[in-house]
Amino acid sequence: MLDNDAIKDSIPRIRIDQLFDSLHLIALSKSTCTFNEVRRSLHRSSKRQAPPSREVMWTVARDVLTDLNRLRLITVGPLPRKRSEVERLQETPCKATEKGTELARLYKESRARAFDAMLLSWMDNHPYFRAFTIRLLSSPMYIPDITSIKQLGQNLKFPLDPDMLAKRIIESCTTRLQAINFPADKFVIFSEIVNGQIEYLNRVSSMRDIDVKRIVDTVEDNIVVPAILKSEGLFLDSVTFQHLMSCSQDFFSAAITSSHPDFPGRVLFSTCDFMPDPLINPDTSISDVTHHGQSYVSDQFAMSLISAYKKLSGSLQTYIDIYPLRALVCTDLKIQPLVFSLCLEKIIEVGQESGMSIYTELPFTPPPQGESYVQVRGHRIGLLKLSLSNGG
Repeated sequence: MLDNDAIKDSIPRIRIDQLFDSLHLIALSKSTCTFNEVRRSLHRSSKRQAPPSREVMWTVARDVLTDLNRLRLITVGPLPRKRSEVERLQETPCKATEKGTELARLYKESRARAFDAMLLSWMDNHPYFRAFTIRLLSSPMYIPDITSIKQLGQNLKFPLDPDMLAKRIIESCTTRLQAINFPADKFVIFSEIVNGQIEYLNRVSSMRDIDVKRIVDTVEDNIVVPAILKSEGLFLDSVTFQHLMSCSQDFFSAAITSSHPDFPGRVLFSTCDFMPDPLINPDTSISDVTHHGQSYVSDQFAMSLISAYKKLSGSLQTYIDIYPLRALVCTDLKIQPLVFSLCLEKIIEVGQESGMSIYTELPFTPPPQGESYVQVRGHRIGLLKLSLSNGG
């Protein structure tokens, strides 16, 4: 459990590839690199282009350099803490350390190995990331998101009564969490936190203009997510939690699905193992990571696929939605969605030799929000039918 009073951490609001691109720039610089050069490089490679200026992406550059320095990959001078300091500190020097130069070289040779090296460094240097990762290693984590006003029940009267709102939130989340046998002691903590969020409950109830989206967003970000996190022993705010999930996906150390048939919400789960095992030795330094790739699960994939298909189809040879099927298999085997596609493609290629025949149809609808299409041989799949050679 993460003790908020004992541990403080700052998760940079960046993508992991931005860390590497900046480290590579600094390590290759013939002379000392500067804050402004890093900032401009990040702006040029940004997918969300903003008009060029002396300040654009300054917070990203600051966070990147701060984290690289924290990980002892570079040395850097004073960095701006507010916009008014950007111009004065734009020539702040940054230089790669020997460790940073070696990692930049590895990044050029093998992105996968470099990302794993950075992942291990984050496990040892970011307590929040470590606590979040260890929590997922123990079991999947369920987030009972409230994304629609309908989830708060019928016959809502505005302005909303704070006590009634708290009751509706708890009821909505409890109904879904009971389906996955959420522990009773965690239910108690969750309910206490929801009832204790008086500030936000009052804020929602006092909204004069009925802005449904604002109500839902406030309930989700300031009540539901913090309550579920604290019940799980993670004392994080919603923004930090969002960045932890994003970084975990960048590292391919965890995955997320909102398509699990047993739980209407997000399911977060680990997709790798660490050595030494942090579940056994929570404080020890991590030296190795093993991802659950195609070869890792090849012997188990067919059985998991059949089991998930039968659960969704009732053992009938009929077409089913690919997304809940993928969710069941991925959470069962703790694999990334891409690994699911690769394993599925292999079975289709083998054909009858695998003991089953698989038929597919194109998707009629887009994938759930936040999820990708299932693709095999470059073609998108929306529906799947499975037929066993032995008829079982």
